[in-house]
Amino acid sequence: MDSSALIKPLPSTELSDSHKIHVIAFDYGGVLFSNGKELGLDKLELDYGYNRNIVWQLLNSPESWELRRGNISDDAFWTWAQTQLPKGYDACLIRDTWYSMYILDENILNLLQRLKQQNYRIIAYTDNIPERVAYLENKYHFQHYFDAEVKSYDWHAVKTDITFAQALLKIAGCETDPATLVHIDDQILDVEHVKKLGGNVLIYRTGYINELITDLHNIGVQC
Repeated sequence: MDSSALIKPLPSTELSDSHKIHVIAFDYGGVLFSNGKELGLDKLELDYGYNRNIVWQLLNSPESWELRRGNISDDAFWTWAQTQLPKGYDACLIRDTWYSMYILDENILNLLQRLKQQNYRIIAYTDNIPERVAYLENKYHFQHYFDAEVKSYDWHAVKTDITFAQALLKIAGCETDPATLVHIDDQILDVEHVKKLGGNVLIYRTGYINELITDLHNIGVQC
């Protein structure tokens, strides 16, 4: 899909000072990192013979979204998960494989670093789990690149909840002028609330960094 179609255009062809982009929000999985869920499903299927649909249903269950919202603990979720799996399936193996398949996208990291040099405010906006964030930070030491992080478990909401998009605008300081923010994600459904609230949104596909840079240039971002 052409990500430029998701950009909320401004009234004129030139950005006024009041509407220039000042804040850029990045998703974690699928943007700063590879889509660990999909890659994890592939690995579990190929290396261990796990049924992809069974694991997918577990990782997308209502309980998993409550985990991301911070309403249940990591231990409670994986203990429950083990009871839902067929004999021979290991919930801890699923968790560890899932985490390990989030691989840093060096192209996005380089872009993020260039944007910081241009004095843009950089924010993380992510549906996530404290333990997974800690795992990735220990592995990649990336969090210092962000000026702020808006994480689902801190706000008890995920990207399909409008309150989470409102939290992003609040932390970004863009509540009164959401057009000064652009959010980069890999899932169309996950940007709808930001778009409805007036923010700019772009969809990134791993490997298509030049297209993303072009889209950023088109809304006046210097990178």
